[in-house]
Amino acid sequence: MSESNLPNGWAEATIEYICNILDSNRIPLNSKERSSRKGGYPYYGANGQVDSIDDYIFNGEHILVAEDGGFFDQPGKAVAYIVDGKFWVNNHAHILSLKANMSALWLQSFLNTIDWMPHVSGSTRLKLTQGKLRNIAISIPPLNEQHRIAAKIEALQAHSAKAKKALEEAQCLLEKFRQSALAAAFRGDLTASWREEHPDAEPASVFLQRIRQERRKRWEETELVKYATKGKTPPKDWKKKYPEPVAVNTEGLPDLPNGWCWTSLDEIITTIDAGKNFLCQERPPQNEELGLVKISAVTWRFFDENASKTVTDHSLVNLENIIKRGDLLISRANTLDLVGATVIVDNITKKLYLTDKVLRINTVIDNKVWIHLFLSSYLGRTFIQMKSSGNQESMRNISQYSIKSIPVPLPAELELKKIVQVLCGMLSRQDNLKKRVDELSELLVSIPPSIHTKAFRGELVAQDPTDEPAGVLLERIAAETAVLSASDAKSQQARRGRKPKSEVAQLTSFPAPGREQRLLRLMEYIISAYPGLSTTVVEERAKLATYPAVCARLLSSRASTFRKALRESGEGWKFSKADVVRFGRLWESLEANYGIRISSEGLCTMREGRKPEPWPSMDTLLPFFNKAYTIFTAERHNHQDIQADLDSIGVMQKIA
Repeated sequence: MSESNLPNGWAEATIEYICNILDSNRIPLNSKERSSRKGGYPYYGANGQVDSIDDYIFNGEHILVAEDGGFFDQPGKAVAYIVDGKFWVNNHAHILSLKANMSALWLQSFLNTIDWMPHVSGSTRLKLTQGKLRNIAISIPPLNEQHRIAAKIEALQAHSAKAKKALEEAQCLLEKFRQSALAAAFRGDLTASWREEHPDAEPASVFLQRIRQERRKRWEETELVKYATKGKTPPKDWKKKYPEPVAVNTEGLPDLPNGWCWTSLDEIITTIDAGKNFLCQERPPQNEELGLVKISAVTWRFFDENASKTVTDHSLVNLENIIKRGDLLISRANTLDLVGATVIVDNITKKLYLTDKVLRINTVIDNKVWIHLFLSSYLGRTFIQMKSSGNQESMRNISQYSIKSIPVPLPAELELKKIVQVLCGMLSRQDNLKKRVDELSELLVSIPPSIHTKAFRGELVAQDPTDEPAGVLLERIAAETAVLSASDAKSQQARRGRKPKSEVAQLTSFPAPGREQRLLRLMEYIISAYPGLSTTVVEERAKLATYPAVCARLLSSRASTFRKALRESGEGWKFSKADVVRFGRLWESLEANYGIRISSEGLCTMREGRKPEPWPSMDTLLPFFNKAYTIFTAERHNHQDIQADLDSIGVMQKIA
């Protein structure tokens, strides 16, 4: 939005102008390091919390923005998120701290509405560099309006969350209704009154006998066609080759209503057709191309013909295995929850064929819907899962024999038709309600972007002409930034020109806080302040050193400078074997606890037991620390922790 199109009182600035970017304070830890440091502080990455560890780097409210691995190319998914409290961040997220009490929720909402693609680079893994982030332009409302916008967004998000929860509960209720309806159907509850009104109805046993006769008749007709095709006369005993269906095992099966019976699936079907799987192009076929169906085509209760792949060698296809409208299909392999999923093909426009994992069940009579619904019920799914095989939850298999042996409840023929009629009507209403819930869920997803769009056009909340304009806020931020920059420059210049005082203050003994952590912080301060060294502002180092791991990292990179300072102090340092062991343990602890690897030969050789460059003994080291203490006292630092840390110089005595 250009300056001329901004609402009254708004202004435009960059991220760099209104935020402190704290990326230099990040420390990544690999999974092995994190596993050895489990604790109660959240460890954040590009898209949220990835772990918990035993320490923290940052404290307070911040905004994290994905650096790489974020959802930059997925509108509607968050790239920025707010964190608060004490936490750690790896190097996959930028860290923003707002200036001048600006609203974090307002900025986070803005960042999650912009098109990130012009700002990121990379092909396989998109990356938002700090330079790009710094220069992103933002339309900034007055400070009071920011907080009104944030409050409004928060209220609307709360309403949206309630609506989302209600829709999720509705989804669960609809699924429970479906399973309850299926269970009632196959217990005979839906037609209890029908049975009372038809006491003389033909029992299921008679119906089953008629199915068996039809099944055998179909087999005989098929065999005669085979003999005729080959030009042969059937032998006298050819009918004895009829494969009897798999018998049902009724042990442990639930009781059925009077007039019903248990049968195996094999008794009420003729055959199961299977195809082959071979190399194809991973795309759905088009026009007259042939295709193989994928498992996912039959997974979600409806047939998805686009879940298919294109055949390049037509000679590999068995044309008899083409999928037709009305086919009952079943998946032979999938996860435990989805193996054995069935669908009835209600519509198909592509030339698709069966595979070895998607099979076709051919029934004796028109009872495909009955079989499909039963295998979709809780009881049917239980039988399928019991008969599936495989050691991994991610991929289970069910053989054709196991499919044929699945027990199926069978009512009388007229009752079966009545149940299918009533049940399909109930499930149709359930499907319609589910579609409506799905539509509302999709609508709910589209609401936040529209809210944010209105918010950043200045249309979400009323504007107050008495609000301080955003331009004044930006001027105040600029003035404060200039003062801080001048103070830092002056401090650095003064340090370069200052000579150490000759007097040494008396050392005062204090109780030792956490030994190694305090020592690390103290040593970092001394490195920063030792006269003659080129260092950054001491206060900045002190702030960073508030957290041991950060301090350890800084210290490790400057170890040689510290040792040089010790050597040049003219004290003629000497060390004992105990000193070597003492400092060796300290550095070993750094590596074990904070992932710090010291490249300096002198420090590394301590761990190996070889003689390193001289470190001072404790007797000669303490005067040096006294000298540093005097220098720091003269600096008059205002960091709240520095005096306590300097005073804890007594920790050296405790370690000694």
